[in-house]
Amino acid sequence: MLLDTADKDSMIFVNELENICNKSEPEGTGFSRLQKEFLAFCITAMIVLGSLCWERMERAAFGKYGARALGWMLHHSSIPWSRLWNASILRMVNICGIKGILVVDDTDRMRAKGTWNLFGIHKVKDKKTSGFSVAQNLVILLFVTEKLTFPVGFSFFRPDPEWKTWREKDKELRLNKVKKSLRPKKPDRNPDYPMKTTLAVELITAFKKLVPTAEISAIDADAAYMTKPFVSGCEAEFPDAQIISQIRKDWLVASNNSKTKHLKRVDSYFAGRTAINTQVSLRGMPNKKITMVSARLFVQAQQRKLHIVALKYDGETEYRYLAATKLSWRAFDIIRAYGIRWLVEVAIEDWKVYSGWGKMAFQQGVDGACRGVILSFVVDHFLSSHPLQLEQLKHGKPAWTAGSMQRFIQARAILTGVENILNAPNPKAMLRDLVDSITNVVSFRLSDKHMSGHMIGEFQATQSLISKYKSREAA
Repeated sequence: MLLDTADKDSMIFVNELENICNKSEPEGTGFSRLQKEFLAFCITAMIVLGSLCWERMERAAFGKYGARALGWMLHHSSIPWSRLWNASILRMVNICGIKGILVVDDTDRMRAKGTWNLFGIHKVKDKKTSGFSVAQNLVILLFVTEKLTFPVGFSFFRPDPEWKTWREKDKELRLNKVKKSLRPKKPDRNPDYPMKTTLAVELITAFKKLVPTAEISAIDADAAYMTKPFVSGCEAEFPDAQIISQIRKDWLVASNNSKTKHLKRVDSYFAGRTAINTQVSLRGMPNKKITMVSARLFVQAQQRKLHIVALKYDGETEYRYLAATKLSWRAFDIIRAYGIRWLVEVAIEDWKVYSGWGKMAFQQGVDGACRGVILSFVVDHFLSSHPLQLEQLKHGKPAWTAGSMQRFIQARAILTGVENILNAPNPKAMLRDLVDSITNVVSFRLSDKHMSGHMIGEFQATQSLISKYKSREAA
């Protein structure tokens, strides 16, 4: 594929980001012409090729951009990456408005088992195989507005090695029924390895600092984030926001404020209560049948009253339990607001598939990893706010999928390359130069699938063994 120039919309997009940077931080340094060309080319190439790989970009550009030069720009140029990321967020907020819902989640990006030099690599359980693999894990903050859904924060999670070793040892001793007094004490948390809940609060705090006028009606998170520090951290930044999460069925609750009396498991409490069969619309989709029952209960783990909703969708046999901090919300509104959390799954999948980070994104070191993710999220913002998307939103129509936008940009890249050849002073000479450059750009590798160039050897019976085993083989 001929990719010798950046897409025109990519360059316009980068210029817009530079203008936002200059307005928000007039004293900061701007982007040079070379830096803008690099960013615009990377955005186009990551969409067209579907990966952040310098060698693939060099081949697609027929050698116009060298792989080593592109890698140097990422790792060593003076591009103000944090300002670039903030400018991209502010641009999306300017398009979509300040009202919405924040969603917190984390995701693993599986890597090959030999890539331990990548930042944040650690051992994780593979849900598909029930085995173990290695991966990078990112905590992601998503902003859901009436128009678009887009990422506004990320952070790499790394497990504390000392705490992880203690947990594995403690689990082993528990299985052997060793008394708690004889087991090693839990070590203090290392501040260099913050927990996911801590990272999530830091992302929410950074978003509030960047967009102080943001009007957040709810903050959604899964059960792993429903801790007292997370709830208090969210309430400190957005005191009017409803914080909604799932809780485990073994959490202890009580119908009054007693901390020592009448505590029951949440599943036991709701087991004897009369449920309501009704319908609810989630994310603007057709009504869905649900079974629900709710109560405002004292929750021991949070040391406060929460609005607990026991919920079953049509066809499910067991309740899931939602918890909300604001007691003044109706159960239906809690269910509908928490249903927004599903969008984070779609957004993360789109980001992994279409925004270039993940496939061959082997940028080593802290800076390489973070800048690679910033580039990919900027690509995600570009796909979500492409001129074709904005035209849809202008007329109140649904936005196009990321895959549709990728295919459009891929087709236009091919046509632009052909157009550049036809408009050249000597098209035939330019085409010959491109054909000749193929041998210099494309690297041929030796195949391990074929035996050509190797000794396959001769395989036959030996005379001594023929006579020895002849009678047995005949039998």
